Amino acid sequence: MVLLAIIPIHSGAAMVRAPARESRRSGTPDPTPLVAIQPMGVVDPALSRCVGARIARLFVVDVVVLPVRPLPESAWYRPRMRYRGGPLVEWLADEKPPPVAALLGLMSRDLSSTKGHIYDWGVMGIGSPTRATGVVSTYRLGGHHASDSLVTRRACQVALHELGHAFGLAHCRTPRCIMNDAEGLIGSVDRSTGEYCSLCRRKLDGLLRD
Repeated sequence: MVLLAIIPIHSGAAMVRAPARESRRSGTPDPTPLVAIQPMGVVDPALSRCVGARIARLFVVDVVVLPVRPLPESAWYRPRMRYRGGPLVEWLADEKPPPVAALLGLMSRDLSSTKGHIYDWGVMGIGSPTRATGVVSTYRLGGHHASDSLVTRRACQVALHELGHAFGLAHCRTPRCIMNDAEGLIGSVDRSTGEYCSLCRRKLDGLLRD
């Protein structure tokens, strides 16, 4: 059972708390990592809760949904009227509360990143292992006349992918692993199992539920 609680990390933050992990070496409980979801701009609160619950079901972590904050002007890219992922990751990392192990931004505006020789490539999400931070945008998740439930499912898939990056995973070539590079294609998200393959699971040792 997961419990929703209010904690003092930030006024108004709601958290899903996980069972304590047991250290494999000492047999004593390890501190449970805290993952924070930061809604930015206009975001459906129900979507934030669903993403948080999906993370809590897969990872042995506590998940806190922070109060909504405005998108930072420093990440706004006026020529394409969207937000740049790199500056957003840096902003989130600088704003990350000290107890948080990984921070995941959630937004509805368009998001872009540099990909190879393309400076401004539209993306569904971005994650940084060096900053333990990621961002998910729902802007590109509503294609093919997607229902609200499908958009939520896709957002959860992308969130788990970017959280994997934040925890140090690279892209994976195992078919249908959630760490596959989607290459900007929503079909790749839909084909994913929504799970980490055995290789990725080993790299996340101790963080995932059995």
